Amino acid sequence: MHYFSEKDIQEISRDYAINAGSIVNALNILAIDKTADKETALKEIKTVLKSHEKVTTGKRPLISENRKDFSSYSLKGLNCSEDPEKIIEIINRYTGRQESGTLQVNRPMSLLFYGLPGTGKSEFVYYLGHVLDKEVVLRRCSDIHSMWVGETEKNISNAFSEARENNSILFFDEADSFLFPRKDALRSWEKNFTNEILTQLESYAGVVVFATNEIEGLDHASLRRFRFKIEFRSLTPDGILHLYKTVFQPLLSEEIDLLITEQKELQSIKNLTPGDFAVVRDKLVFVDGKEITHCQLVNTLLNELRYKQTDKKQIGFGWG
Repeated sequence: MHYFSEKDIQEISRDYAINAGSIVNALNILAIDKTADKETALKEIKTVLKSHEKVTTGKRPLISENRKDFSSYSLKGLNCSEDPEKIIEIINRYTGRQESGTLQVNRPMSLLFYGLPGTGKSEFVYYLGHVLDKEVVLRRCSDIHSMWVGETEKNISNAFSEARENNSILFFDEADSFLFPRKDALRSWEKNFTNEILTQLESYAGVVVFATNEIEGLDHASLRRFRFKIEFRSLTPDGILHLYKTVFQPLLSEEIDLLITEQKELQSIKNLTPGDFAVVRDKLVFVDGKEITHCQLVNTLLNELRYKQTDKKQIGFGWG
């Protein structure tokens, strides 16, 4: 009856390990017909499917708590050592060949993202998942490390297995907690941790991303295992202006342009990151737009910089 659009069906199929019969059963259980409100119906059907999936598979739902809305996301604001659009093209080509069975080399598409906090590393990983229509399997050190002998290595192996089975993007955040410098290791488990990660990478075919704020804290010998090592930097003057218009314009009740003096002041701020814009947006999102001015937005951004633990010489005005 074409009650749900093709996009709705694809989203449900991607987020839940179910088949078409399960969707029909859920509709029957809820007695949903085409006269029902579609948004309410979708919400109810997802609740039923979540329970159905847990009972039939014994696993947690594939849907990620980190699934985001990327309708206003823009690559133009990023300041990376590699063109992010080119990286997406390459990864898309890799996954296409992998899924078609034409991948000639059985090696991972391994990437290392490094740079200051808030520069957009994690957000870009989830954007990759959005563009490639793949779930992101996130693992932090707290998810992996165990006090029991052999359990840590098992958890690492399970992370790779889960990503392989679900054809997901495997994402290790805080990479300096995974790839300990083996020559400086004081405890045997630190070497084992790094060795197991590298062993799994050798036999893995898929997209795996490591992100860190401190590249100096990584095992240097392991750096050659990454196809791409991409630095995420603080925003350029053009990037600042682009993000300002993209992120903050919806907060204003009227289309009031920045004054030339305000624009110059904004673009002269050093060390701003996409994360700073996100913090200010979340702070003001429920404030009446009539009360928000460009001057207030610029000053709030400057206040965020005062909380950063960076060299005082790098904070302030005068780009370059």
